Amino acid sequence: VFATVNNLLRRQGTPGNMKETNKTGTRHNSSTSYRQLKVVTYNIVPLSPASGVLEWVDYTIPFGDYLLDKSRQKVGAHSKYYPGEWGNSLCRTHFCNAPPNAKREAFDTICSHFSPAFRFFFTERFSHSLEAWHAARTLYTRSCAVSSIVGHVLGIGDRHSHNILIHEK
Repeated sequence: VFATVNNLLRRQGTPGNMKETNKTGTRHNSSTSYRQLKVVTYNIVPLSPASGVLEWVDYTIPFGDYLLDKSRQKVGAHSKYYPGEWGNSLCRTHFCNAPPNAKREAFDTICSHFSPAFRFFFTERFSHSLEAWHAARTLYTRSCAVSSIVGHVLGIGDRHSHNILIHEK
């Protein structure tokens, strides 16, 4: 994976001058094809130094839209599968209100009241076959690794649950 990112950067120039190489953002070679490593690219139109408009990416939803409640009518996966547990805002408030020397304790308390729910995404969307479910989870894991490496190399920050897209197909 590091070789793929380094080759991409070397061939395309500096991070500020990167050009789109193909639809997935990686050049074809045997190791990326074998592992099905992909980085989906999209365009951004800058409006100011701090904001811009993103191109629509088909068949994706923000990670946070799946997990977290949008309204009382549109509940997220966490509230759907763990209705009696703490919500996202309560967890944030509990952690923020903890004194600096008790942050670890607060984190442990949050973990005991807030269960992971993203695994249900794969069960809901890829339950038609065990092979599809396994392939989707494997591709997700690999894309997280590639995205983390590319984000680190390019210095991309501001990763939070509503600006990470997950592919639904």
